[in-house]
Amino acid sequence: MSDDPKVLLVDDSRVFIAIEKQFLSKMPVTVREACSADAALEMCRAEKPDLIYLAVDLQGMNGFDCCRQLKQDSQFKDIPVVLLYDKNGPEVEKLCREAGCDGTLEKPIDRYQFLEAGRRFLDGIREPRKSCLVRCKFGYKGETHSANGLDISSGGLFIDSLLPVMPGELVDLEFNLPMAGGLIITCVAEVTWLNTRKDQRKPNYPIGFGVSFSRMAEDKVELVRKFLMQTKRR
Repeated sequence: MSDDPKVLLVDDSRVFIAIEKQFLSKMPVTVREACSADAALEMCRAEKPDLIYLAVDLQGMNGFDCCRQLKQDSQFKDIPVVLLYDKNGPEVEKLCREAGCDGTLEKPIDRYQFLEAGRRFLDGIREPRKSCLVRCKFGYKGETHSANGLDISSGGLFIDSLLPVMPGELVDLEFNLPMAGGLIITCVAEVTWLNTRKDQRKPNYPIGFGVSFSRMAEDKVELVRKFLMQTKRR
C-alpha cells in the first residue's frame, strides 16, 4: 500500500475532477475522488485524507455544510479543506470562511494557484525541481523565439521572456538538457502562469512565464526525471 499522502477531490463535475487530477498527475500523492458531499464524508471515514479540495456547488448537501461537518468532527477537524467556488458575489468567500475552511479557490481553476493552495498544507504537492540555466527555443504564432529556461521540474520549465503570452496557450518547445553530452528535448508545452511587472508571483524570477510539458514522449520525461535525480544526489 502506498505511503504517499492522500488528496481527496470532491466535485459533481467530471470535467473539473479530470482537470484537478491532471494538475496532480506528476505529484507524489495518492488521489481519491468523490462526486457528492455524502461520498466525501464516507471516504473520510474509510481512509482519512491528508488534504481535501471541495467544491461548494454540489447536488444534495453543499460544500459549505460538508466542510462544516468535517470541522465539527474531532476525527477530521485537522484535515485542511480548500473550498472551490464559482464567483457569485462578494458574500461567497465570506460563507467559505464561516464554514471553517482553510483556503479558497475561485473557478475556473488555475493550475499554479491550485497547486500553491495545496502546498500550504501538504509538502507532497511539489514536483522535483532544479534551478539551472538552459538555452531554449519556442515556436509561438508562427515565429521562433530564443530564450533562457530556468528552474526545470519533471512537469515544466520557467522561460525568461518578455513575449506577451497568455495562460492556456501552447508553444512548441525545444531545450538542451544539461546532462553529460547534452540532450535535446522537444515537446509541446502549455503556458500555465505569468510573472509580469504588474503581478510578480515570484519576485526573485525575471519577467517571463511558466510552462507545463503537456505533450512530451515518455522517454523524454524519463530523461528529465533522471537529470533531476542525478542532480539531487550530488
